[in-house]
Amino acid sequence: MLLALIPYLGKQIAEVRNVKMEINYGIENFKFGQAVLVGSDVRLQATVKSVTDLRGTIK
Repeated sequence: MLLALIPYLGKQIAEVRNVKMEINYGIENFKFGQAVLVGSDVRLQATVKSVTDLRGTIK
């Protein structure tokens, strides 16, 4: 369920304009360092490693 918050939190980190679709590539490698308890505050820290323009779609 917590993984579902990533798109929402990601929009608060970076603004992407003039694209038709965004592809969340690499999510299969996502791991939690420890259990997330109910009611805990969460935050997202992200590093953009690359951006590829695929004619209106970014990867």
